[in-house]
Amino acid sequence: MVGAMEALTIESADLFSPSLYTPLVTKGGGEGSTQGAPAVIANAVADALAPFNVEISTLPVSPMTIFEALNRARTKNYKMEEV
Repeated sequence: MVGAMEALTIESADLFSPSLYTPLVTKGGGEGSTQGAPAVIANAVADALAPFNVEISTLPVSPMTIFEALNRARTKNYKMEEV
């Protein structure tokens, strides 16, 4: 298992490019931080379902879709698709 000691060192730098069209001369602040959340959740669900031979191929993933996929996986190898 990889721990914090094995992580790469990340260097960061600030780049200021003011906008002349907003009162705070800012642009795009904070929008990038929410883009990865759906992928992280989908990967967590996929990892949790992997032992049951259920594969996620569509989004969004609802609790009912997961429940139905698990029920189908009891009898055969099931690939979860749009229902």
